[in-house]
Amino acid sequence: MIRSCFLLLCLFLSIIDQKLGAQNKTNSTSLSIYSDTSVNPWADIPKLLQQTDIRVNVSPTKLFIPLPRIRVYSLQSITLDTSDSMKLHTQESLIPKVLGVGLYAPQGGYRFLYGALSINGIEERIQNLWEKAFILPASYTKTGAELLRTTSLQQQQDIAGFISIPLGERRLLYSLLHKREQEHLHGTIGFETFHISGQPLRIEAGFGYHTIPETSANTWFSSAPFLPNRNHYITSISFQWFGPWLQFIGEMASSYTSWEGIGYYWKGAFAFGSPSFRLSGGYDTIQGPFRDSAGNLQINTPHEVKNRSRFQIYMRNKNLGNLILNSETRFSRDEIASPYYIDESKNYIYFIKGQLLTPWWIIPANTTLRVNYTKHEELPYNGALLVSYKLSKRLRQRQGTNGVTWWANMQNRIEIFSDQAQMRSSTSKRDLKYSCEGMLGIQFKSTSIQIGTTVTKKDSSLHQESINLKLSYKKDYVNVSSSVNIPLAQNADGNIQLSMTWVW
Repeated sequence: MIRSCFLLLCLFLSIIDQKLGAQNKTNSTSLSIYSDTSVNPWADIPKLLQQTDIRVNVSPTKLFIPLPRIRVYSLQSITLDTSDSMKLHTQESLIPKVLGVGLYAPQGGYRFLYGALSINGIEERIQNLWEKAFILPASYTKTGAELLRTTSLQQQQDIAGFISIPLGERRLLYSLLHKREQEHLHGTIGFETFHISGQPLRIEAGFGYHTIPETSANTWFSSAPFLPNRNHYITSISFQWFGPWLQFIGEMASSYTSWEGIGYYWKGAFAFGSPSFRLSGGYDTIQGPFRDSAGNLQINTPHEVKNRSRFQIYMRNKNLGNLILNSETRFSRDEIASPYYIDESKNYIYFIKGQLLTPWWIIPANTTLRVNYTKHEELPYNGALLVSYKLSKRLRQRQGTNGVTWWANMQNRIEIFSDQAQMRSSTSKRDLKYSCEGMLGIQFKSTSIQIGTTVTKKDSSLHQESINLKLSYKKDYVNVSSSVNIPLAQNADGNIQLSMTWVW
């Protein structure tokens, strides 16, 4: 009796919800399920990865208070034992590892997240500074966090809370607080307002706390002293102004670590011009024992000073194409009294041909020329020329009311590499890397089928060949895609993947 009443109540509420939801379809209740399964049966130890991403959005009605949107993401890894009739290697692999759970406000005012996260804003920009390129204003984003869809089982788990408060019509106050472990806590608060053409003006400030583990000497006479567990504090502030023709960025961070001292990080960057022509540049420096937002030391010696500059010219023309000229130079000083020296220099030219040059197949679709210099390497000079060709042809054939589309596509990528040793030796053989991919496809209504082949070669290794098959179906609420990469050579990479998305 109770079960029958409960089912009738659910049916009545669903009917009312459909009646009210028909008045506002944009806020209707939706359920989205994404599933991705991949396996490499040609590997020595085959493993199956199963990803599942579920999102639920309940529309506000007169019967319910606005409920938060829910997102759950999980990753399950199963090791297959080929020596025992493809049985499961361990029972523990059957237990899915939940990587993410998120609660989102219906209007975007707050979110609470747990799992593998991607962090944006000033905290992400001052993390692993010297491991990534200098960030120009065009790549700046506001502070925030989101669940990360990843295939790594070793991804760090994190818990975060984000809140956004509107202040007037064109002002916004937001804050992010997250904790990765007991020894890691970081918070950021930001203010954003809008001026001409809706361009934002942002001010962000952050504070972080970490516990640095103790260090131990490898030998009795090691030059590195023993250090116990010590606390690390970091404060940061960022000023970002984005105008229609000029963007300006200014950032500063201060790091204090017990037994080490205080370190500083300074940065300034600009971008000037229109969307078709833009000149960008910037300069940053690290002074003293500075640790980044993750607690990693960014210097090698106590008195080392690191500096970096970057300049970029971007030109875009619909008919001719896009051209990027980029140069980044890093120069350092080991001691206070020692002079500065160039530590590393990276330069490249990147060109994409436009519509006017498309019929000229002899002109590559993409061309990249790189020239690098690294002081501490045994062979400091190196360069690379990357060329990519693309040929595509589409033919549409009508059969009554049904349309059939055929297409053929070929891409060729060649990389010519040369270093100092090869330039000195006249008998040395140039390393050549290349890849060639051809694809033939057909689309009928909502179904698409593609078949092709790929040939690749890296360094002095033998070339590898594979056959690629792709099948996709998309209609209304269902999107199914599958791909099979069959290797034709030993030790080649292969993969079988099936992805499905349902939206109700």
